[in-house]
Amino acid sequence: PARFELEIVPPPWRQPWFVILTALVVAGGVLWRMRELRGRTRELERRVRERTREVEQANQELRWLALHDRLTNLRNRHYVYEIMADEVTRLHRRTWSGDDAAGGLGLALVDLDHFKEINDHWDHSVGDQVLQAVAEAFREATRTADVVARWGGEEFLVLLRDVRVGHLPDTVLRLLEAVRALRVPAGGAEVRLTCSIGYTHFPGH
Repeated sequence: PARFELEIVPPPWRQPWFVILTALVVAGGVLWRMRELRGRTRELERRVRERTREVEQANQELRWLALHDRLTNLRNRHYVYEIMADEVTRLHRRTWSGDDAAGGLGLALVDLDHFKEINDHWDHSVGDQVLQAVAEAFREATRTADVVARWGGEEFLVLLRDVRVGHLPDTVLRLLEAVRALRVPAGGAEVRLTCSIGYTHFPGH
């Protein structure tokens, strides 16, 4: 009998070098894919943060518009309605505790006299300038804690916090004088005006 020795070479995919190379390629692909996914995740997170900031900014602007008068930048009646319940509760709590040293809440409703004549004689742009001038005069004539709101048309509401009943007439007179002292230029002339104010005090009245 004859004897033959044979060496069978395994195919390439069963060679050690092929297995190692395949493992390296797979690992590299996985790492590349993970890196790509992390990059996309960071980009998505950045876009979400940016979009969130835009939405928050838009919401703040909408809230500002909802509670302010665009012409004068004063608060509006919606803002007054929103805070009034808290103001009354605060004053009730102070009354119940016997702490009335700081005073109460003064309310002054201001109406510009004959304002329609200003719009009719000049035009609405002059009327707008007058309203803006009155708003600025009221800001200067009141304290930071007070609230000046455009109530509507040519009407303004002034909330005077922590004011005593006896001091309220002087404050109202100061508002009257602030309007009376205004000089609004219009077409080479000056617009002068006066106002009427009704006021009350809580819980004093």
